[in-house]
This record gives sequence, C-alpha cells and structure tokens, in this order.
Amino acid sequence: MYIKEKHTSITSLLVYKISYLIFLVIYTLATIYFSVKMDKSTSENSLIEMTQIAFVLFSSLMCLYKSKEYLELKHILVIMSSFFMVIFVREMDYHIEQYFPHGSWKYPAWIIIVSVCYFCFNNIVNIKNEVKLFISHSSFTTLTIGFFIVFLFSRFAGYGDFWVEFMGNSYNRDVKNLVEESLELLGYAILLNGVLLIKVENH
Repeated sequence: MYIKEKHTSITSLLVYKISYLIFLVIYTLATIYFSVKMDKSTSENSLIEMTQIAFVLFSSLMCLYKSKEYLELKHILVIMSSFFMVIFVREMDYHIEQYFPHGSWKYPAWIIIVSVCYFCFNNIVNIKNEVKLFISHSSFTTLTIGFFIVFLFSRFAGYGDFWVEFMGNSYNRDVKNLVEESLELLGYAILLNGVLLIKVENH
C-alpha cells in the first residue's frame, strides 16, 4: 500500500511538472505570436520584452517569498531572488533611462550585487550546506536549462554576423532580434517554472 501511494504521488508530481511546463511554453509561444502581430518588431515596449520583465520580477519575488517559507533553502533562495532582481533592473534599463541619465540602471544593480556578496560572506557555511541539498532537486536541472537558454543559447542565436552570412542580402535585423528575444523569453519561462517547482518538491 505504501509503495503504491508513493508511486501515485511521484506520478502526480511528474504530471504536474510536465503540465506546468507545457502551459508556460504554450503561453510563451502565444506571447511571441501576438507580439509579432501587434508590435511588428521587438522594441523595448513590445509584448515579448514586457513579458520577459514580468517573468523575471515574479521569479525574484517568488524566491524571496519562499526563502521565508522554506528555511532549509533560505540563503540560496535569497541569492536567487537577488540574481533575478539584477536581471530585472538590467531588462528595465530602457525605461529607467527615460527618466534618469544613460547607464543609471547600473547603480541599483551594483547595490544589489554588493549586498548579496556581503550576505554570502556572512553566511558561507549555511550556503555550502544548502547548495548540496539544492542540487539534488529536479528544479535545479530546470533552472540550469533555463539559465543556459537565456545566457548562452539565445546569445549565440542572436549573433549578428551569423545572420548576415546566413541571410545575405535578405538580412533583416528584426528577424535576428525576434529569434534572440523569443529564446530569451522561453528561457525565462523555464526559469520561472524551476522556481515554482521548488515549492512542490519541498512539501
């Protein structure tokens, strides 16, 4: 009976994870489709860009919330929240610079980075212990995949020289930007999925 219940629980969890990931992928594809229809380009005010910002901000806030709920991963989640907040500030650079001098986004970003470094220095032992626990979760794998899509794959896919050589005289910068930003959005969706799954795995 116990084995059967455990198997059912694992199956239900797997179905939940897959269903949620499918939902986010479909939502991401729908966002890309409607952004192309409405915006015709990937400007800073496009639906794709604004959805990226929303995903990153929500990921940061969820990590902060969970740091208070799951004390066994408290320090790791605070670091993750700070990481997402730095990305959020970077993604908001265009909007920040509408009201402040060029490059102003770097100041709040550096404040967060310095603060989290100080936090890490003061909690290094706890962080080491939490890392061992955290990497055993499948959410860690999901987060790693999302990270590589956002910071490596999307950058390679958006490499300008490749598109110039590939498209030749038909080169269109909007096509390159659309591919890069779409992959970035997908990566952020997967990162958000990983953050949300932390809660599931710790019940």
